[in-house]
Amino acid sequence: MLKRTLALAALASVSTLTVGCSSSGTSPEGSGGIHSGGSPAGSGGATSGNGGSASGSGGSGANGGSTSTGGTSSAGGTVGGGGTVFGSGGAATASGGTTTSSGGATTGRGGAGSGGTAVGSGGATASAGGSTSASGGATPASGGAVSSGGAKSGGSTGAGGSTGAVGGTSAAGGSGAGAGGKSAGGSTSGSGGAGTGGASSTGGAAGGSTGASECDVWVGTDGSDSAAGTSAGTAVATLAHGYDLLCPPATGASAGDVCSGTLKTLCIKAGTYAINTRFELKKTRMGTASRTLTIEGDPGSSSKPVLDFSGQPRVSCGDNPSDGNLGGITMNADYWVLKRLEIKGANDNCVKVQGSHNLVQEVVAHGCADCGIQISDGSGYTNSGTNNSVVNCDAYGNSDPQCNGANADGFCAKENSSSNVSGNVFRGCRAWDNADDGFDFYGWSSPVTVDNCWTMSMSKTTGGSSSNGNGFKLGGNKVSAAHILKDLYATDNKYAASPGNCGFTNNSNPASMTCTGTCASWGNSTQVQNIDGVGTSAPGSATAANMIAAPRNADGSLPSITSL
Repeated sequence: MLKRTLALAALASVSTLTVGCSSSGTSPEGSGGIHSGGSPAGSGGATSGNGGSASGSGGSGANGGSTSTGGTSSAGGTVGGGGTVFGSGGAATASGGTTTSSGGATTGRGGAGSGGTAVGSGGATASAGGSTSASGGATPASGGAVSSGGAKSGGSTGAGGSTGAVGGTSAAGGSGAGAGGKSAGGSTSGSGGAGTGGASSTGGAAGGSTGASECDVWVGTDGSDSAAGTSAGTAVATLAHGYDLLCPPATGASAGDVCSGTLKTLCIKAGTYAINTRFELKKTRMGTASRTLTIEGDPGSSSKPVLDFSGQPRVSCGDNPSDGNLGGITMNADYWVLKRLEIKGANDNCVKVQGSHNLVQEVVAHGCADCGIQISDGSGYTNSGTNNSVVNCDAYGNSDPQCNGANADGFCAKENSSSNVSGNVFRGCRAWDNADDGFDFYGWSSPVTVDNCWTMSMSKTTGGSSSNGNGFKLGGNKVSAAHILKDLYATDNKYAASPGNCGFTNNSNPASMTCTGTCASWGNSTQVQNIDGVGTSAPGSATAANMIAAPRNADGSLPSITSL
């Protein structure tokens, strides 16, 4: 891990730019970040591309609650394996009564959308087939009480296998489980909504569910580390204990070992969690390409859990504590996902990604004493710092007064030590009012993809005497890397103490770079330096204020900038 003190000693050899924008040569570490090397990270395989959510089209399969002669249904809304609803809502045949409601796939993010909301659908004939109760939500007992009319025991239909409160699980016969189960077909909603009559659609990794049913381990502010942690009602209290349950350390584990066990997902209930020591995803506990491991906010809640590291001991500029208590979350492993979290107050980076094939998605990082979300590498560790994606994240108000504002960027990939640090992506990310730069790729030697990202008002309230205040700083120390740039916007970057704060600057990177799509820089001290394809007019009515305030789309992506 590089120290600020080493970087300070190297400043004399870095020349400043003579045109427009301030260079990193005027600040400690060249504004390249204090600890870009970091501890060794893991080797690995493949991440989830652009981190998007795959939909499963609602999981409306066949035989959803078909009844046989005399109104008897097969466990009411066809249940498979303890509540897996295939159901399109229970199209009863023969004398069981035919239904017409789809009963299954909901749309959007798991809300109570269309599909199976009609009471009495799913075999609701009074004489032969039995009446169903409650469409959608929890059905009573085993799938809807059967009235007289020829239906023997087992003749209930349960409104087509109704979903539970979150995630769309039905127990045998259609009664909704509170926390939801896993729908066959794999498509539950991102927030697990209560879609009536079966599975809901968007928000999932292909082939699996992403509602609360996916949560193998739960952490909650109301939890106890002596609890089982297997449901929201039996949550454990601490992230560290939840991590041990999700991914138990193997006996005699060594660097590169995969995580033992079969669990995949840890969910954190909404609330604020005070964490006073760095949380590390260890290089001895890896995921794999076929078993990506996830830590995410409760998929059934609209509020992100807050991981508050402000109780960490403060460090001076260049300090690297011997106990390792530096930074918020360090991802030193491969094939992990951090999703729907708010991380604040760390004494270094909010999140440092040092493994391979990791995804950071819908994370808000703010108030930390270095870069909000940083991709880095660890010397001597195979594939460290490669093929990582940061998607639909916000980083703001990160400030390092102990270093006079020299290093606290929004997003960064800085000063790698290994020869290959390829395949990294920032997509749909937004940075504002960080002490140094919005995006900082100082000395990073492999191309980084930056797609549909915004950066505004650097150093407005957080800057110090060494702040650069650039929007997109795309190089440093004359290291060549032709970064891939598309649909980028920078405005109101003019507050840093260093003169000539730029919207875009190559910052001594000798590679030729062109921003494609629609790229614009306006209202900055200097608009653009040595980057082609960047216009200098605001797109539509976009301003720094409304770009910062703009709500994200339901899938976490940024809205069209021309709609502001």
